[in-house]
Amino acid sequence: MKKALVISGGGSKGAFGAGVVCSKEKNYDLYVGTSTGALIALMAAAGKYSELKYLYNNFSNEMIYESDPFNKKGQLSKFKAVMNLIKGKSSFGKTTKLLDLIRENYTIHDHYNIHSKNIEIVVVVSNMTTKKAEYKSSRNLTWKEFTYWAWISTLAYPYAETEIVDGCEYADGGFTVNFPIRFATSKSDFIDAIIHSPNEINEVFENENVLQGIPSIINMLMASNMQKDIESGNHFLQRGKEINYIFTPYELTESPMFFDKKQMRNWFNLGFNFDEL
Repeated sequence: MKKALVISGGGSKGAFGAGVVCSKEKNYDLYVGTSTGALIALMAAAGKYSELKYLYNNFSNEMIYESDPFNKKGQLSKFKAVMNLIKGKSSFGKTTKLLDLIRENYTIHDHYNIHSKNIEIVVVVSNMTTKKAEYKSSRNLTWKEFTYWAWISTLAYPYAETEIVDGCEYADGGFTVNFPIRFATSKSDFIDAIIHSPNEINEVFENENVLQGIPSIINMLMASNMQKDIESGNHFLQRGKEINYIFTPYELTESPMFFDKKQMRNWFNLGFNFDEL
């Protein structure tokens, strides 16, 4: 029986999924992740649970953004947004620090070891030019190429700049497939599925100002994609195969691109003590 772990996107909410994964340390044949789920998938497949715990207990905006676009309250900074507009920037920030972080925690040795064990890792990216999801596998990419695509999977525009590859513009996988269950169902008989949202998704649009409206719109788009992905998973169940869903017990945050250590430590512990996987 081929087993898969599927992990949704969710930015800082990934601390919950990291906690769940670290509490069980289960082995799978296939790991599939979007955005923060892609980062968790890489480290879990490599068996780097202590590093995963450390990372999701110590994440901060300074570790990710070249220039932090948020204020201390976790809201997009009006001053920084205006300055970016004046400078002609196409986004609120750059996250090249995160690429370095991915490569520090998923090394070339880990990549070769994954190959030797016949384990596959797949990350989801959104081709914004074709408006389609693309699935990048560890099996047919070098370590440098694969870690690059894993990083692109996290580029939640406009918080981060998009990347141009072969004439196409790429961004966060969550814009097309936030919970990549459909891909896993074609290759697996049993799936553990971690979703960084509650079972009942109820996104509320908030629009006190244009900067507050942006995360609300992105959250609503991600929630809509998530619902479609879950429906795909339900079709899989009807074919007599097995999916073990793990949802967060409540909505963790409305600002998942803001990384607060204290919050994330609480969410990691919530996931670590969650007893449904």
